[in-house]
Amino acid sequence: MSSNSYRFFWDPDTGLERTARPFVAKSVICVDGVERSMILPSDNTMKFFIATNGQRYASIVTPKVATVARNQFNCQQLGGAQLENQPTGENSCTGDHWDERMWYPEALSGVISPTTNVLSPVTLALMEDSGWYLANYTKANVSPWGHGVGCDFVSQPCLVGGGNGRDGSLPSYAKGYFCNKASARGCSPSHSHKMACTVIDYSLRGQYQPPVQFQYFEDAAIGGPREADYCSVFGSVYSGMKPADLDCRIKENGDSIDVIYSEEYGDNSMCFETTSGEGRCYNARCIYEDFNLQVQVDGVWYTCDEDFQQIEVSTLSGAFGTTVTCPRLSSVCPDMFCPVNCAGRGECIFDYVNGTETPRPRCACFDETDTSAGCSDTFVLDGKYLRDGASLTDTVKTQFFEPLIAVFVDHPDTWTTASWAWAAALFVVFLLMILCICSSFWPEKEKKRPASSKNRSRGSRQQGRQRQSRYAV
Repeated sequence: MSSNSYRFFWDPDTGLERTARPFVAKSVICVDGVERSMILPSDNTMKFFIATNGQRYASIVTPKVATVARNQFNCQQLGGAQLENQPTGENSCTGDHWDERMWYPEALSGVISPTTNVLSPVTLALMEDSGWYLANYTKANVSPWGHGVGCDFVSQPCLVGGGNGRDGSLPSYAKGYFCNKASARGCSPSHSHKMACTVIDYSLRGQYQPPVQFQYFEDAAIGGPREADYCSVFGSVYSGMKPADLDCRIKENGDSIDVIYSEEYGDNSMCFETTSGEGRCYNARCIYEDFNLQVQVDGVWYTCDEDFQQIEVSTLSGAFGTTVTCPRLSSVCPDMFCPVNCAGRGECIFDYVNGTETPRPRCACFDETDTSAGCSDTFVLDGKYLRDGASLTDTVKTQFFEPLIAVFVDHPDTWTTASWAWAAALFVVFLLMILCICSSFWPEKEKKRPASSKNRSRGSRQQGRQRQSRYAV
């Protein structure tokens, strides 16, 4: 993906070039505010805009790209898909990647995500609009980032009320995507990993501060990654672990879990925010027919019916409990909405209702004869998605103290492994008690007192008299 290639794009419908030949250089103010003489693509391919904070940026406005971007954010007045607002090189007027703030986990954004990099429909739409490719959208996945949130996610700041000696707060459209405390721990955008909030002290890099329009914290030198317009995101590891160690999908990570919260790692596990102060991994499924998310904690399935719903759950066989926060359904199950953002060939109607059916987003294809779910051959259910929840049943688990009770009432031949563990622990405690009791009866050894200084001096005088008498003889 190179900004220098946009002027070579062809219209795949007409076979004509999008930018007239021969190319002509013209004076233009680039996204960094510097005026340069450049050969740029025509306005039917790329346009410049001014954000609400005054930042200049460029967007790809070709038909399929613009349609996918509008469907991604549920913002039909969006001009197109925004590019980086920092030039990639000396000869660039715009960035060569999708903007990190708007397309954070996208494979062709400015920074490789430490967790999940999504090949989303916007990149395939760009390939198609170039006139050089025909895209296979079955290879794409809808990005969880800002999906379906609305125009405010695109046009408004990630934190509000920040700067001028105050830390910014999270508005509703930013919840689940951005963070405002270095100590915050949550989940990656795709809810596949546990992650910590990325907060950078730019004063450690010299006399540098984020630009005024991107200052969101009390300390003007504090901010998120530069590529994300200094917005803090859940993108850092913690406790000395690597990203793979925080991946909920890797079953081996379960060897080091905190058993109090009954976490479960595996292929279909996802990260959930909890009142424990960090993300927790639990088995979960996206239910297509019911259009909801179900999460299993300690053997029991719970249903997330609303975004950010609070669910009280029991953990460790009922001995403890915590509160699980349901994520945005559009982020944790994005492919359950308009498949592949309607492949740039239709509009995603997020509030579509058809009679008595469960309300759910639907693609209104521009080709009225196209009745496919995503205006293309796109929707394939994988293990994370289930057609219905009929196969999900609770797993009966013994209560925390049941194995202990069995030690006293059941025959050892019927004890479980947990009962034997309780018995071993009780035996160790019993031995320690006996040792403590016995030690209290052991006689203490009498300690010899050292001769006092007075006695030592008397003895030395006597020895001195004896030596003198011997000399006298």
